[in-house]
Amino acid sequence: MRASLEVGQAASFSQQLDAAKSTRFLPAQANPPAQLNLKSVTTEEAYDVLSGLANTGKLSSEEFQNLMPTIYIRLLNEQQGAPQAERFDLLADTQSLMESSKAFGTLAQVRAERSGLEALKAYQGNR
Repeated sequence: MRASLEVGQAASFSQQLDAAKSTRFLPAQANPPAQLNLKSVTTEEAYDVLSGLANTGKLSSEEFQNLMPTIYIRLLNEQQGAPQAERFDLLADTQSLMESSKAFGTLAQVRAERSGLEALKAYQGNR
């Protein structure tokens, strides 16, 4: 159950992330869209690709969960009113996420992100 915030009360990061996750997510896609350029996608398109690849078994559950921060950060930025381009490079953001995980994450995260990035590149190559 989500705690409600009193007027004027600052939200914790966890509360902000929960709110961002619940704001706009569409149902998970059964299959990834057929013709997307992953170097120029919207947040919704990126989610469609990730959920579609997960639902077809091309991304493991662990890979999917470790790639979702690329989506969550965009939702948080949107929720906070931070300026960001409508379209972004999912491949570059995934690479950046992996580099951050090398410094601050676990080896399991880095491995999941690396294999997830390879799945995204394979999807991109099959367009």
